[in-house]
Amino acid sequence: MKISAFILSAKPQHRIVRHIVFWIPFCTFFYLQSVGPKTYDDLFVKTTYQKAFFNLLCFLPVFFLVVYPFRKQMLSAVKLKHYLKAIGILLILATGGMLINFFMAGIYINSVITGSVDEENLSYRLVVAGWNTRWAVILAIVTLGLHLARVWYLQQRENIAIHRLSAKASMQAQKARIHPEWLFRSLDMIKTNLSTNTSSSANMILNLSDILSYSLYDSEDELVPLEREVAELENLVALEKSDRAASLHIRLNVSGDLSDKYIAPMVVINYIVEHITSLRGSGLTPCMVKIDLRAAHAALELNCDTNCGEAIRHSQTQWPLAMLKDAKDKLNPKDVTNVRISYN
Repeated sequence: MKISAFILSAKPQHRIVRHIVFWIPFCTFFYLQSVGPKTYDDLFVKTTYQKAFFNLLCFLPVFFLVVYPFRKQMLSAVKLKHYLKAIGILLILATGGMLINFFMAGIYINSVITGSVDEENLSYRLVVAGWNTRWAVILAIVTLGLHLARVWYLQQRENIAIHRLSAKASMQAQKARIHPEWLFRSLDMIKTNLSTNTSSSANMILNLSDILSYSLYDSEDELVPLEREVAELENLVALEKSDRAASLHIRLNVSGDLSDKYIAPMVVINYIVEHITSLRGSGLTPCMVKIDLRAAHAALELNCDTNCGEAIRHSQTQWPLAMLKDAKDKLNPKDVTNVRISYN
């Protein structure tokens, strides 16, 4: 299991192990800092380490009593932005920890120092109690910060996942979206050809069927082979050419190496469909549309020359391409760059 998954896991067994992993290094550190030899020879005296271990046993319970109630109550106050309440919780737990540590300091001093507890030892008890209470409060704040960081990270990861799902849904809608005006006109064109027993009717039906099948079913992946996108574009051009009465003439030229390249599906087809639909709706026909596609190393370049009598328009567009080794990378179907349109 990965360390990141272990840290972020919400399973009870993983949570218990996380707490154990946290407390063992802290207890080790607390024990080592409790070893306070006054001379070099004290390092070789058994009682030096016994006193440190007894110090750990005396004050460790306070750490638990402060850390866990503090984190639970403080989280509630922080989430609700009750900052005065948070300050009150901090003061109450610090005071409570001080009282408990003062009592435990008496036990510790009586055990490690011979003689009765006098006024000097009373002040020492206050010092020891205060020092260990500060450690408890610091540790509580650290654990609260770690917990908040974990919650924040999980929330951000969830937000990113939601954003990706939304983007994927948007991409799916973009892929499936065929301009309705173009679709209805194509269907009407097929109906007209069928009524006149035109020999091209069967090919028109097959071309439109392939385009719709590709749009609805075959382009569910985020990337598709460039060869498939270009093949469906050729079906689109062939469908348009089948309309003998049309005043819109399209010529397609494809160059470059299409193999081992991937593109977001339907981006080129929808671009051409939008262009055709806008031309038919503009009333500028008859028009000659020359489409030049060139597959470069990292981009698909489209140059579109439209000649509608005196109105000449040139547009240039690029879409990002992924190589075969990067086929799992995510490309936004709306990533259209370097779009330039000019009129003469």
